[in-house]
Amino acid sequence: MLKKLRRKIVLINMILVGIVLLALFSVVCINTYHQQYDRVEGSLSEALRKPAFDAGSLFDPGQILNKLLPGQGDTSGEESGDDEYGSGEKRFVTTSVVSIYSGSATYTVSSNSLNLSSAQLDAAVAYVLAKNKQEGNISKQELRYRTSTEDDVLKIAFADTSEAREAVKKTIFISGFLTVCGLVIVFFISLLLSGLAIRPVKRSWRQQHQFVADASHELKTPLTVILANNNIIMSHKDDTVESQEKWLNSTKEEAEHMSKLVGDLLFLAKSDGEQSPVVFSEVDLSDICENVSLQFDPVAFEKGLNLTCDVQPGITMQGDGTQLNQLVRIFLDNACKYTPEGGDITLRLAKNGPQTIMSVTNTGDPIPKESLEHLFERFYRVDEARTRTSSEGGYGLGLAIAKTITERHGGTVSVESTAEKGTVFTVTFKV
Repeated sequence: MLKKLRRKIVLINMILVGIVLLALFSVVCINTYHQQYDRVEGSLSEALRKPAFDAGSLFDPGQILNKLLPGQGDTSGEESGDDEYGSGEKRFVTTSVVSIYSGSATYTVSSNSLNLSSAQLDAAVAYVLAKNKQEGNISKQELRYRTSTEDDVLKIAFADTSEAREAVKKTIFISGFLTVCGLVIVFFISLLLSGLAIRPVKRSWRQQHQFVADASHELKTPLTVILANNNIIMSHKDDTVESQEKWLNSTKEEAEHMSKLVGDLLFLAKSDGEQSPVVFSEVDLSDICENVSLQFDPVAFEKGLNLTCDVQPGITMQGDGTQLNQLVRIFLDNACKYTPEGGDITLRLAKNGPQTIMSVTNTGDPIPKESLEHLFERFYRVDEARTRTSSEGGYGLGLAIAKTITERHGGTVSVESTAEKGTVFTVTFKV
């Protein structure tokens, strides 16, 4: 799937860049074509405006028509070169002009800057007279012509289009070459960047697979225990409920654990799909922290822990009271689980300018540095030996839920763990 996604990204980039390059170079080629067309047309107009100044040889048009070059008399397809004009840097192109006087059987070469031979002039003039059009192209001789009539004199101007045609061909070739080179460069750049672009997708895909596998494993354990207990009870059908109390209590405990796990998974799923919007209202965060701390006093006392609540009174914020209560409970529950007997737990809440900072500190063995960045991942446990069934074990979803709640309230969460200060979870809300 990820390979297909990467190929699609590269293909889309290639298509988009190809379209842009094609449009750009098409504009360049069309502009070149029109520039050269204007040059040729301007040269013809300039040549026809000039008065005849050269005495030329006399030719018989009647004989010229019979001296056409092979295929010159076939007028079909001669217009195929009408659109083939070229490009160049000079303002005008070289021209030749001939004049035919009304009632005369001859024409006069007024100018022959093209240095056309008599045979070439014969063929060109014959072609124009046969076509009987005001302007056109003589493709085989790479000439363009235009006629004008003034004072019973028909003037025909010829312009060389070979240089212009070569210029257009050169522009098209260069444009095509640059397009191909650009696409090759874009291909390799897209290949590189697509790898970087799909890294978050690859990570999310991997985490999703891991999440499904972990969730399946966590659900399988209580289900296995429940089925085993049920089989034991069914194998002693004649026993009383009281005699089966051990297995019934075990089944109840596993069902409660599974219910909590399903609830946590549902919360995370709704949060990911934004199906559970936060209902914001004015809540007293100080009261929430103090109340949750009181609820954990018996838990801390039973484990021989010292729980301290250092809360600045009157701190309020916009948020969901139920979720903020759950947030504080997660951190205190985590601290109670992993603080050794005789250790200290401190819950602090204070304002720091525009920020509200809550922290939970517990003493004990520091968390390895390589584990800190993974603490808020789902189903992650620092000690893999701490299974869900152990006294200190959990599902590994608590801190993931805490991070989700914090982010949904526009806050950030971080953790530090050293042997001197212990483990400190810090939540910062911007007010």
